[in-house]
Amino acid sequence: GLCVVVVTMKRRKRARDDVSSMTLACAVACGVAIVACAAATPATASSTTRVFTPTDALDRPAVDDADAVRRAFARDFTLGVGTSAYQVEGAEGGRAPSVWDAFARAKVGSARASEYARGIDFYRRYVDDIDMVASSGAKEFKMSLSWARLMREDGSVNEEGFEYYKDVVREVLARDVTPRVALFHWDAPTWLCKGNDAVTCDGAWLDKDVIVGHFERYADAVFSRLGDAVKIWTTIEDPLTLASLGYGAGVHAPGRRSVKEKMLAAHNMLIAHARVAKLYKEKYKRQRGQISIDLKAGDAEALAWFARPLVYGDYPDRMRAELGDVLPSFSEDEKAALTQSMDFFALNVGSKLKPFQLREALKSVQARYGDKEIFVTDDGVLDQGQAMDACLNDQARIEHIDGSLDALREAKEKGVNVAGYFYRAMFDDVDWVEGVSARRGLVYIDHKDNLRRYPKLSLEHYASYMRGEMVKPNLGAAIRRQSSSTADAFFVSLGDKRSGETLALRGFITAISAVFVTAVLLRSAPVVIHDDDAQRERQSLII
Repeated sequence: GLCVVVVTMKRRKRARDDVSSMTLACAVACGVAIVACAAATPATASSTTRVFTPTDALDRPAVDDADAVRRAFARDFTLGVGTSAYQVEGAEGGRAPSVWDAFARAKVGSARASEYARGIDFYRRYVDDIDMVASSGAKEFKMSLSWARLMREDGSVNEEGFEYYKDVVREVLARDVTPRVALFHWDAPTWLCKGNDAVTCDGAWLDKDVIVGHFERYADAVFSRLGDAVKIWTTIEDPLTLASLGYGAGVHAPGRRSVKEKMLAAHNMLIAHARVAKLYKEKYKRQRGQISIDLKAGDAEALAWFARPLVYGDYPDRMRAELGDVLPSFSEDEKAALTQSMDFFALNVGSKLKPFQLREALKSVQARYGDKEIFVTDDGVLDQGQAMDACLNDQARIEHIDGSLDALREAKEKGVNVAGYFYRAMFDDVDWVEGVSARRGLVYIDHKDNLRRYPKLSLEHYASYMRGEMVKPNLGAAIRRQSSSTADAFFVSLGDKRSGETLALRGFITAISAVFVTAVLLRSAPVVIHDDDAQRERQSLII
């Protein structure tokens, strides 16, 4: 149609154009436009070409079905995202040194220590980052507190640190998102180590008489200042990994290597958890909150190391038989406190479980440990050494999220009391060992460009579950990324539109541009107009 308009206008002006040449050129331009529109068609999930048959219509899910699935997830599950204080905040704001700072300098290198000290600057950018969390549709935001930021060795508090976390929680609640807070995610202050020697760190979780009292005073200070706003707590994040890698294998802070110390550290973490849970349920009952502990769920026997004491009051008989005196014992009071310390199951599944393994793990947890609500509070996929484009177009992470959520749905259909799922990390953070080179977030952090944030395709995908609809949220330049051109900036601004509409508009503009440019180029091409051409032109103007 555009080609006809151009030809007609040129004839009216009796320009010295060869009509047949212009017609051919316009046909070429239309061909370019068709190709552009075809290129703008969204790609399918698979690049495999196959012949469509009528029966495919029965098997292929409609968009309405996809919307229904997402509405069901938004209705039936608490879906959220998470972070870890030490991995995102950095050291600003008066945070005292932690065992991870010392471990990085002594065992990993000064470059990694600098990465920890910087984090991703969540400490200063938390308002914008929480905006992004809320825009994604997350119902809850799982975060941890930095013990080293809040408490001093003499038991006094750092009020500047508490004011910071009050501000963070206030911003989360202001956006109708629920905060879910962990008291401790591995970054113990160095003053817990005997002689403040964080390199070897004798003490800390190895000394029950010291660590349990300090942890209880820390929790008391937190509950008294944040408990009216925060209603969902966990005490310790993944004590199994901390005990195994930090005290058993020596590859995490504090870098100790001893089977006996591994068992002792885990034992003291369980006791500290139970003491804090008892404190919360008794002294802060009026706050009407819930408390639990985050447990690693990848291996049934490893989970039993912690879950059996929490549910039944003691370690599995098999562990006691194999380890003997290496495995510490609980007092009767400690056993009683343990069995009353967990209001829900919080499971860290990592990225090692396949969907069917996750489904069976959830079924097993309920069968072995009762009908408490189960939340998958930590799930994620780690990338390493990928270019920015590959990181942003993270199809493997999308497939992982789909598989995990499908496992939750299947488990729920089988009667498992699974209630929620959290992807961690919301942002590419500083990995505990690999630093910034390992990426597991839904948002790309550009460490070469002032820590600029770029939402990945996986965030837009997971957001459709959290929001309960197949509408792309306004998350910024997820696909266009760093482009500064006017055209790309315009398309980025359409981030809250359906992707098909945006791509169709791009194709339409490309088509118009192709026709216009072709017509302008032909305007100056002089040719001879024959009489029969003039006659045909007059006839073409008759309606």
